[in-house]
Amino acid sequence: MGPIHSLASLAIAVLVVAGFMVILFPAQSDARLVIDFGSNQRSFEGQVTSGMTILDALNASVIAGGIPLQFVIQDGQARIVEIDGHRDGQPMTVFLNSQPIDPSGIHALLIKAQDEVVIRLSQNIE
Repeated sequence: MGPIHSLASLAIAVLVVAGFMVILFPAQSDARLVIDFGSNQRSFEGQVTSGMTILDALNASVIAGGIPLQFVIQDGQARIVEIDGHRDGQPMTVFLNSQPIDPSGIHALLIKAQDEVVIRLSQNIE
């Protein structure tokens, strides 16, 4: 094996190890958002920006995942009207780092790096 093949093999090995490092040790500035539909989950990770709220992270995640979302902010409270067929009035629980929070405040509650947001929706039965 010549020096070019050895160098190419080394480069491939470095890329493989780097890929595993990203999977095993996500960036320190990332947060995670999970939408739990009951029968399945969608998980998103991304960089947290200054002043990012739970609603901002949810909005970025649904855009990336192609998930329909409608919400309103009225009288200082957020209300998710619909998220992928789950409609307003159906049970929804929001957790920030395993602690339940009031969903009406997701537009104002800031997140930081390494936070985990879980939005648990009841199963959509029509």
